[in-house]
Amino acid sequence: MKWLHLSDLHIVMNANWTVFERDLYKLCKDKGSIDLVIVTGDFHNFTEADDFSKAKNFLGKLMKELNLNIKEDLFLIPGNHDGSCPICDHKDGNIAVLKENPMDLNKKEWDELLGQFKSFEQFVKELIPGYPCVYPAMVHSRIWKNKIRFIQCNSAVVSNSKEKKRQLIDINTFAQIAMESELPTIVLAHNNFEDIHEEQQKQIQGIIRTSKIKAYFCGDRHIQQVKMISSSPLQNCQIPCVGSFKGAPDSTDTYSSYGVIIGNWITEKAKLEGWIWRVEKGFRPDDEISGQTIDMGMPYDSNKEKRAGDSELTVQGKCEDKEKHKCQDCIGDNGVAEKRLFRKLIFNLSDVQRDKVNLKFQSKIRHLEKNESVKDMDKLYYEIMEKNYIDEFINYLKEVYEV
Repeated sequence: MKWLHLSDLHIVMNANWTVFERDLYKLCKDKGSIDLVIVTGDFHNFTEADDFSKAKNFLGKLMKELNLNIKEDLFLIPGNHDGSCPICDHKDGNIAVLKENPMDLNKKEWDELLGQFKSFEQFVKELIPGYPCVYPAMVHSRIWKNKIRFIQCNSAVVSNSKEKKRQLIDINTFAQIAMESELPTIVLAHNNFEDIHEEQQKQIQGIIRTSKIKAYFCGDRHIQQVKMISSSPLQNCQIPCVGSFKGAPDSTDTYSSYGVIIGNWITEKAKLEGWIWRVEKGFRPDDEISGQTIDMGMPYDSNKEKRAGDSELTVQGKCEDKEKHKCQDCIGDNGVAEKRLFRKLIFNLSDVQRDKVNLKFQSKIRHLEKNESVKDMDKLYYEIMEKNYIDEFINYLKEVYEV
């Protein structure tokens, strides 16, 4: 499989962009079939407020040029430029409070800052109809063709235009998601690992050590970089932090490096190719990225790929009515996504929201506690399914978040 990694699409509609876009389509065609596209944040500029139209048009066209399914094959995460509409009233104060205590993020301040990504979330839902996560700016994961998993992180919640060091992610949710799958996993974040708060860096290293995370992809710095993240004191226990080029040229920007990264996974080690771009030369191989590898833990072909129709056959063999009965043995891919959403919504409830849910369903399910485990949530999910009101329950959770 091959992936295309871009970042920082601060698109300026000028001659350089016109040439770059044409060169990019040719590069992808020359390299063979691209299977999926990753974009690690910054889809526009601060001055464009809620207008993501240039990135939206480009990515729609790119996916068509590559003959890819935009619902399944495009993976996006926000950057610091994407969390600026609407502006939070107490932004600087909230950032100071959260950076002061990164081990126990205050939900009120965090949620207020997270609200700045409403325009980004609308952009994602318009670009990718039926997006599987209710709030695309929150930490979530998606699995591609039962082969590889991406944990999509928002590392820009406490960013501002002045200072981008000591960034934070929703570390507790990230930890829970990281342990959910045995598939090779890649973390997507806008900020370089070195720019994450030092206390959270330690936590992330522990999560990497005990999970199937194989690499950390980012952007933000506008230059291509590969640095290693230690995951254990043992020798050679590291994963690469891969920083991408800036993905849209600007003739007035003399600092940034422009280009893309292509990853190719066949054997146990995926290989990276860096492609740097200059308007007079087009794309050329880049020595900083090219030749770097990611230890995926298994060859690509050894991963079990679900055959078309497998989930349908399983459902027919187990259930007489697959729409009404969603038992643990036959929920299929849609059920897995639904279960993940179920967990996500409950794990992120505030105390007030949790009380509302408990009051609403007090006669139907057990009382929800503050620190539920993944195992407890899975058990509750199947219990609610058996009673045939999982849709009612999830819809109410969504309503609670909207209030």
